[in-house]
Amino acid sequence: MTERAYPWFTVRALPRRPRRKTLTYEIRSASSGALLGTIAWYAPWRQFTFAPAPDTIWSMDCLTDVADALAAAHVAHRAGPGPDVGPRAGGGAYIEEL
Repeated sequence: MTERAYPWFTVRALPRRPRRKTLTYEIRSASSGALLGTIAWYAPWRQFTFAPAPDTIWSMDCLTDVADALAAAHVAHRAGPGPDVGPRAGGGAYIEEL
């Protein structure tokens, strides 16, 4: 599974759930591996959103990196399904875009 490392955390795509058109990403601490939050598609807003884990504290730099990951998830979504799903297997963008 591919992932993107930032200075303080790592973003990784989770396996696609059945009947979902979009990927969900987890954000984990680079030092402890603790779950810090998730990035997932929010249908009412038609965009990816960030949901921080309870009792986490985020600096401006970390939130800038989260915004970068949100943008990359959006680009990957617009490019189409990854190589492991759908009728376009082998085509489209995947988490490597992050």
